[in-house]
Amino acid sequence: MWWGLGDRCLPSTADGTIVFFGDSITDGTATTTDGHDRWHDIVALRLMLDSKAKAVLGVVNEGIGGNRVTNIAPGQGPAAVDRLDRDVLARSGLSHVVFFEGTNDLASGAVTADSSSPACRPSISRVHARGLRFSA
Repeated sequence: MWWGLGDRCLPSTADGTIVFFGDSITDGTATTTDGHDRWHDIVALRLMLDSKAKAVLGVVNEGIGGNRVTNIAPGQGPAAVDRLDRDVLARSGLSHVVFFEGTNDLASGAVTADSSSPACRPSISRVHARGLRFSA
């Protein structure tokens, strides 16, 4: 059985939780308010409908519009590297992390593709050090 609460779609009993960690694309920019049509909502639905799934996983949206990996834009909240512990690693039941960051860093011209990848590595290493499944 699944239930929804704001940005969360969680089973009443779960074997783990997937945290979708990212920027406005993860947050849901350009989607329908309360339409459950963000990309991670579609992933949650597919997981729920997968009759071969071996685990029941909760899904949590930790997207922030305008978020950047390391460079903080005025009024856009903390950088991803600074909020990883609070928004992801501190979550109980965490089993998977989907990392979708870097779009705003690249779009601002503050970094290049070559320089943004190394900026993500410490966060990726911290997720792996916890033995969590990681996807980017």
